[in-house]
Amino acid sequence: MHLPREAIDVVWRFFDAVIEDDTLALASLLVPNSDAALMRELFGTPALIAASGMLRGPCIIRIGRLLSLEGCIWLEGEQVSSESGETVGYVVFRVEPFGDRWRISEILPWRLEAVHYIAERPDPMTDNSVAIMLLSVGLSISPSAHLDAVEQRLVETMRNDHYPVTVITRAVRMWRDFKNVSDVGTHSEGAWAAAIQRATTLLCLLDEPIEQFALAYGVEVSEARRAYNELINTLGITYFDERYSPIPDPNELIRHAKRMGAMEDVELMEHEMLPEEPEDMA
Repeated sequence: MHLPREAIDVVWRFFDAVIEDDTLALASLLVPNSDAALMRELFGTPALIAASGMLRGPCIIRIGRLLSLEGCIWLEGEQVSSESGETVGYVVFRVEPFGDRWRISEILPWRLEAVHYIAERPDPMTDNSVAIMLLSVGLSISPSAHLDAVEQRLVETMRNDHYPVTVITRAVRMWRDFKNVSDVGTHSEGAWAAAIQRATTLLCLLDEPIEQFALAYGVEVSEARRAYNELINTLGITYFDERYSPIPDPNELIRHAKRMGAMEDVELMEHEMLPEEPEDMA
């Protein structure tokens, strides 16, 4: 395939902007409301430094591989120590057209295979930059972040519970999408935060009871249940939902393979809605 030069150049401009702490340039290089942009809004430039593997020390980035999927390009950069010449890590950038230019929408500190295969993702116990990026260790909410009361409680709670930054980012997106289309005055801030965290945890394929989240936010279980049901039904949230799920959608690779003439007999998976909570427990 033809790879536009600007799709690669945007990566080099990103590193220049981070090193020079050029906030205006950084903002112009990220797709608005993308994972990369929201991560920066929530946790500032330190999150981008962790995600891009710059915590591994002075190194040379070599773009070696790419994967073109549904209007975007994933670029894998090999990080080579400028001192020893050894490979010290990898970083993957998702770049896509936005307006008349290419911008970055996602940054992940691992190899290309790990984008779609969870088992290929590195152990944060053996890589500091991966640990900080995934577990939000050492990251604080950016002082310039404009968070409403629900977002403030949600981010702080999920961060204290050691949720990955990628998961926290998508939880915030879920809330913002919801409040743009629904009346949020029907429940308390704590109930909405509990509902968001419950739904997000299910998207991580973990089934923690709603009572746990109601307790964490100091709200009645019945109210948390109602808020959660309203949330998932309004947004139509399914497992592997591409908007909010941190787990890759298996259909993405199937669709790509079909376009390439392979897996023609394989059907796309039909993802189930997240389960509703029984509201009347009497």
